[in-house]
Amino acid sequence: MASAHGWQPKLDAASSIVAVRAAVNACRRSRFRRLAGSMSSDAVDNGSVEPSASSVERLPRLKRRADFLRVARGRKTQTEGLILQARARADVPQDQTAPRIGFTVTRKVGNAVMRNRVKRRLRAVADLLLPGLARAGYDYVLIGRSTTVNRPFHALCSDLEQALRKVHAPRTGRMPGRKSRQQTGRS
Repeated sequence: MASAHGWQPKLDAASSIVAVRAAVNACRRSRFRRLAGSMSSDAVDNGSVEPSASSVERLPRLKRRADFLRVARGRKTQTEGLILQARARADVPQDQTAPRIGFTVTRKVGNAVMRNRVKRRLRAVADLLLPGLARAGYDYVLIGRSTTVNRPFHALCSDLEQALRKVHAPRTGRMPGRKSRQQTGRS
């Protein structure tokens, strides 16, 4: 007769690794939920914690290709961690609609795993900052870069703030980098 403790299923190395990974992921999820619930602005400022999606408000998303193409014809600015495109919506009054956001990451950034990681980081930054900084009636597209993956979270936040300031800055009369006719000597 076998005792209750005598029989145990034999685990091969692969299944024990899977069990350990599942336990580690469960621990991370529970710790992340606790942190997101008690997250202070100091934790976000120093970049030690990326907020979870449940702790922040989400903006409506751009989903149609035509919307992305329309925004691409608007204003654009680049920072080290991301590219921001913005355009005011012409179809509705600007003060009556919430801003919308879309995300794009091209294959130049890397494989599918890398692109998805970049998108998750961009979503986290946008969900944290855009509800307070985005203008009503605007559509925004965040484009991921290869540096987005390794960039610290607080630096991505400051990149988005800087890009928003540039996009919404008043336009000057001429294009930057272009010389006027008087400077070139042409008439």
